[in-house]
Amino acid sequence: MGLLKEPLVHFLVVGLIFFAGYRALNPDSVDSNEREIFVGREDLLSHLRYQNRTTGADGVEHALDNMSPNQRQALIENYIRDEALFREAKEIGLDRQDPVARRRLIRNLEYIATSFVAVDDQISDEAVRIYFDEHQNDYFRPAEVTFTHIFFSHEIHGEKDARRQAEETLQSLNTDRVPFHKSLEYGDRFLYHTNYANRQAAEIASHFGTAMQGRLFQLDVDEQTWKGPFTSLYGEHLVMLVNKSSEDLPALPEIRDEIVKDIQRTRLKSESEKAIQSVINSYKVSIAEGLLQK
Repeated sequence: MGLLKEPLVHFLVVGLIFFAGYRALNPDSVDSNEREIFVGREDLLSHLRYQNRTTGADGVEHALDNMSPNQRQALIENYIRDEALFREAKEIGLDRQDPVARRRLIRNLEYIATSFVAVDDQISDEAVRIYFDEHQNDYFRPAEVTFTHIFFSHEIHGEKDARRQAEETLQSLNTDRVPFHKSLEYGDRFLYHTNYANRQAAEIASHFGTAMQGRLFQLDVDEQTWKGPFTSLYGEHLVMLVNKSSEDLPALPEIRDEIVKDIQRTRLKSESEKAIQSVINSYKVSIAEGLLQK
């Protein structure tokens, strides 16, 4: 009986009643052919492609051909179930009434259009060079820093006492030559992280504030010396900076494979849009009078 209390069960029960009521009130609303579901090989292949979007066409055919009788029967039953519910949903207008369902149908058709578009895998060196020259901003590597820090909270100690503790701790850290990995043994617990590896300016600014982020990126790398105190949005910090990289543009040979993938992705999108536009062009479009007027 507990199952009947579940909201999802209520939704399904109401939905089935709605289906039945709609059919009873509209017995002739659908052509008899629409009440027949034919299951062919291409139907099952399409169904499998949708379920396994990362699998190529050859892989899907291989999977279907190597299924056991029980597996194939289960696949057929699953296809029939989906097809029947899909037709019912369209018949009562769920695809029109529900923006989410409408968008899902559109996305699925866009995916199908993309699946049937062929893109040349052979990208010439000249094409790679031209694309790289035109899209250099996309391949810049931002500056990054790697550091650890010890935190003294303004909220816990007050600003003056937190600063005093940080200054005293800084002296003892450098006198005792405390290493990077010992940072967790000192100070207060910070809201975010203690160690930051290869992090960019935007993330550092969001955790510490822009003022401290700017000072961190100006520090010289020193794997044995603690520096500070630096004031953040939350307190005082002692920092050991062990690595820093400047913003740079990689050489073309270093990122050639990445550029080739981007070119293929761009061409695929272009060809897919052409295929979709050809579908759009096959419709006669009429726009209500006055709709385009300001």
